[in-house]
Amino acid sequence: MESLRRLFPLIGVPLVLAAAGCTESVRRPAERPLVYWSAEDFAAQLGMRLTQQSSAGATMTDGRNTLTIQTGRTGLMFLNGQRLGPPNNAVYQNGKVYVLAARASLVRWELEHMVPSAPPPVVPPPMAARFRATIVVDAGHGGKDPGTNGRGRSYAPEKDIVLAIARDLAQQLRERGGSVIMTRWGDSFLELDDRCRVAEKAHADLFVSIHADSARRADASGTTLYIGRSASNESVRAARAIEAALLRSGVECNGIQTAGYRVLVGHSRPAVLIECGFLTNAADCRRLNSPAYRAALAQAIADGIAAYFSR
Repeated sequence: MESLRRLFPLIGVPLVLAAAGCTESVRRPAERPLVYWSAEDFAAQLGMRLTQQSSAGATMTDGRNTLTIQTGRTGLMFLNGQRLGPPNNAVYQNGKVYVLAARASLVRWELEHMVPSAPPPVVPPPMAARFRATIVVDAGHGGKDPGTNGRGRSYAPEKDIVLAIARDLAQQLRERGGSVIMTRWGDSFLELDDRCRVAEKAHADLFVSIHADSARRADASGTTLYIGRSASNESVRAARAIEAALLRSGVECNGIQTAGYRVLVGHSRPAVLIECGFLTNAADCRRLNSPAYRAALAQAIADGIAAYFSR
């Protein structure tokens, strides 16, 4: 009891002072509100251009680096295919993506301290990049279906451009040890279900469909990868490997999107559709009409496929 009596003054004094109103009330610090910028403004702060936004997230690029930001509590950021920072980065409201403004400093630091990647060597791939797999390469459109011509911008229609890329891709894959089946070798028309049947009959390890894009906006540019809405894990991994290879080669990439395209969902094999650029964009159109660029693009796609099968 004596010990309690000795402690009482120490305990009692604050209680008496508090009762008399002599102490300051303990206030909970005010929470700082979260500030969101629209995806367009976020991109502008980084010197980038917004290339797409949807309920799944947004993609932006400066022509060399590509930033993908996913929405939702578990949404992540990826800079050039590599995860960056914590989750919960963006929200989707009223048809637009809004990004936490605080993330801009993180991305800016990464961009400023990023070690420039060397361009891929224009030499045959090393033995480590060789693989054994069956790949169906599908050149989109053909015959009576020319595809887009970029509203008159392109010297050649889409069907000719994608066939040239597909042929180069087939050669690159064969040099790496792959077994390649083309859905068309020339200017012939093939129904979508017939293309799907080729993949199914061959028990393809991967189906790759090559296309060129178009848009109402003339500034829309870059490659885009598509997988089915309920894509298998193998399709996802293949798309990520190709995306990483495109970014390493310096090709502008708008990320991986999901779609219900028949050639992606009309068969049971892993599948990726690649839009190789926008024929409605002047710069993309010039590149896609260049045999040298088409060959370099095919090599980058082949590098990604080789990396996927060599994992």
